[in-house]
Amino acid sequence: MVFYYSLSGASIIVKPAWQEQKVGLIANIVDQKIGTTTANQLPGYLKTYEREVSDMFLASSSSLQNAPINGVIEIINNSSKNQSLIATTRFITTDNLLFRLDKPVTVLAHQKIKATVTADQNSDNFLLAPASKLTIPGLWSGLQDKIYGQVTES
Repeated sequence: MVFYYSLSGASIIVKPAWQEQKVGLIANIVDQKIGTTTANQLPGYLKTYEREVSDMFLASSSSLQNAPINGVIEIINNSSKNQSLIATTRFITTDNLLFRLDKPVTVLAHQKIKATVTADQNSDNFLLAPASKLTIPGLWSGLQDKIYGQVTES
């Protein structure tokens, strides 16, 4: 019996799993001349360097004549029902400039949303001033004064 207890034993091997841990510190750098720092402040120096560089650069240009003209409008729904609009829904200005909705949207009752529209033609005439009102000619005429588009940015 003595022999059993003297030869018994246990070996424990620990193999830690290594993992990279990112550690960060946010600290304000305070001019060393001040002399006193508080928590999250490190003493340091502020050095300013000015440098001027000049060179010759080649310039080139490209035409944007065929680039589509698009922008963001606000679609306003002052009716009592939600209104779904499909992609390509037409919005027309008082000057008969035509824009089409890029993606389908649903405007909840008594709400407004922002949506992107693209001009039907590429022309400087399609650049709209803020506050321009856009009607939806495909809607019943009784709803056109309740559901419409408004240009909010130029």
